[in-house]
Amino acid sequence: MGHESLKSSSMYYQMISKKTVISKDIWIGTKSIVLPGVNIEDHAIVAAGSVVTKNVKKWAIVAGNPAKSIGFRYD
Repeated sequence: MGHESLKSSSMYYQMISKKTVISKDIWIGTKSIVLPGVNIEDHAIVAAGSVVTKNVKKWAIVAGNPAKSIGFRYD
């Protein structure tokens, strides 16, 4: 089992090729992760250490793991 599982483990990895779009005037905090396929629209803020799994709307402020909207830059 040991040698067999090491040899065949590479067939379980798949190439992830989704386009990630980061628009203009975006602030992304330190150690944040933006997953493949996510669109971050203009003027958004991603808090430090956040994991962005879904699209972020214009002017939104997101934080957490997974990142959720906690407000907007301008109301």
